[in-house]
Amino acid sequence: MVAQRLSSLTRISERTVDIPNGDLCVKSNRSDDMRQAPIEQVDNVNRYPSFILTGKETCIDDVCDSPPPPPNGPPPSTSSSENDSGSEDEFDSLNAYHHYSPPKAVDTASASRLAKRLFNLEGFKKSDVSRHLSKNNEFSRAVADEYLKYFDFTGDTLDGALRKFLAQFCLIGETQERERVLVHFSKRYLDCNQGSFKSSDSVHTLTCALMLLNTDLHGENIGRRMTCGEFIENLAGLDEGDNFPRDILRALFLSIKNQ
Repeated sequence: MVAQRLSSLTRISERTVDIPNGDLCVKSNRSDDMRQAPIEQVDNVNRYPSFILTGKETCIDDVCDSPPPPPNGPPPSTSSSENDSGSEDEFDSLNAYHHYSPPKAVDTASASRLAKRLFNLEGFKKSDVSRHLSKNNEFSRAVADEYLKYFDFTGDTLDGALRKFLAQFCLIGETQERERVLVHFSKRYLDCNQGSFKSSDSVHTLTCALMLLNTDLHGENIGRRMTCGEFIENLAGLDEGDNFPRDILRALFLSIKNQ
């Protein structure tokens, strides 16, 4: 039974999992492709291979030197199912211990200093800022939180706040890296304008839609441009299951179109 479980663990450790990646902005020569492109948020999922335990052979001397059974007879034998359950519990516990790493405390003072230098471009170029804000680790998230504190979006429309934000640096990198930066922007916008939207997820969804709309209306090699009605229809049901107010969407569409 142990050999079978070791074989199964070996097969599991050799498997790979492919996770699809979504795009914030879809580049296409056709406007129809742009309009039908879904706005997705895809989180990376890491799969760690299981490790293999090796058994220890029993020496014949160990058997000979083992103590005799108690006077009342040998202890009751356990069933094979109980042995299997115990072995599986040991495998699970050891596997969890093997992959456990204690969380590290974030140096908030260092994060704050770096955020200030990034905002003031002290020793950094605009193209460097996004790289420090977009990594998937606690320190990068702390830097991004501190960086966004330098922006006051109070009273700004969403498109106006987005322009103000993106004028400070160049949003570059892979799709998921750019999306992480926009997540921080969405949270900060809602903090400055509480009650303007249902959640930061709603702000993030609409922010991605505005960037897609800007590409559709002002990008090169685009045929028929997206209409206001199509823009509103594409966002149906995406405000936490409800529709965004039509007057807000119409105002945002006209603002992007006329800029």
